[in-house]
Amino acid sequence: MRIRRATADDVDTVYRLEQAYIECPWSREDIGAAIVGETYVYLIADDGAGYAGMQVLYEDAEITNIAVVPDRRGQGIGGALLDALIGEARARGATRLLLEVNEQNPAMRLYREKGFAPIATRKQYYKSGTAVVMAKNI
Repeated sequence: MRIRRATADDVDTVYRLEQAYIECPWSREDIGAAIVGETYVYLIADDGAGYAGMQVLYEDAEITNIAVVPDRRGQGIGGALLDALIGEARARGATRLLLEVNEQNPAMRLYREKGFAPIATRKQYYKSGTAVVMAKNI
């Protein structure tokens, strides 16, 4: 599996993943605009097993979404996508990476392993629960 920068040709794949695995999915139009937008970085596993996106604004980068298809979870794809985002954020001059994750999401373990720490919560941010805001200095 190789991780690469998403292009306009990947909008449909990212949209399908977003709709299937993200609790509050973006529209196809918003995904398309982000993939080609200057402040966004979208990465995709070239086999379509997952993708990740973030927006970089000055010293902060915020992960918008990471999704991996269920039958490929636990194979290091999420971690590889996250590592690639961290590298992209650093390359763009960010010094801090932020994300919001449902407190019930098993991916919290991965974020902690990668050095993210909780800094706040947002009650009822998701339909199914509270968001934990996590940050990592990069």
